[in-house]
Amino acid sequence: MTSRRLTPKEWLQALRSEDACLEIQRWGYNQYRSAWDTERRTLDEDLMWLIVHGGFEGTVAKERVRFESGSVFWLSGGVEHDLRMVRSLLPCAVYHLRFILSQSGQRLRYKQDLVIIKDALVARPYFDEIVREMSFPGEFHRDRVRAILALMHSTVFTLQSRPVQRGRTFSGAQRQKVIRLIEENIEKRISPSQLAAGIGLTRDYFTLLFHRTFGMAPREWILRERVRRAAQRLTRTSESVTDVAAHFGYQDIFLFSRQFKKVFGCSPRAYRRGE
Repeated sequence: MTSRRLTPKEWLQALRSEDACLEIQRWGYNQYRSAWDTERRTLDEDLMWLIVHGGFEGTVAKERVRFESGSVFWLSGGVEHDLRMVRSLLPCAVYHLRFILSQSGQRLRYKQDLVIIKDALVARPYFDEIVREMSFPGEFHRDRVRAILALMHSTVFTLQSRPVQRGRTFSGAQRQKVIRLIEENIEKRISPSQLAAGIGLTRDYFTLLFHRTFGMAPREWILRERVRRAAQRLTRTSESVTDVAAHFGYQDIFLFSRQFKKVFGCSPRAYRRGE
């Protein structure tokens, strides 16, 4: 099969296209307390990991690589590699996906064989959702997987395009606490000011560090997480769109629909129907 390289925009268009075939071969979230490594190998599928704890090192083609907690690792299929855990960083926890994207008899590949992005824990909710959806498929499974994967990759591309930041960013402990505060309070419409207070910073300084760390403003990330959680509720309950919106603090159904479409590219009703 021949292959075609895609830009970020083309990749997202392909993920949403009815003509493209998406096959997720393996998925999961694993925790390891003892080290393991791979033999030199070449996979047909793309390999995508999010490292929650620990770290890995090895070679990709002839390049030495190392990536640790908070990093996204994306390797195109067909590239020779070997990887092993960094023993000094055990235990290790990682989300992992193997997938193939093809269209019209061509294997679709991202323009870069290897992508490593640090400080990428903002993508964790999408990895978590993909693993959950693949493990417990429901109605309109195929369409939800494509929508979540497109959202995951759009986040990765946003992180990849952020300028190199100079100066301080959040510490590992601060990153984890901010993520936890948002996840625990997403239905209460937590504000950037409350998040800043939660880790003992002024709002302005918090906003600066958040953008340096995650590549986007706090409000944008909170919005994405709230809409993602609303999408879960739409597909797992029989509640009306209005009731789901109200559950997440929306008094204006039109605002909810507009923000939902901004994130997922379709209306809440279309998402629930798998359109």
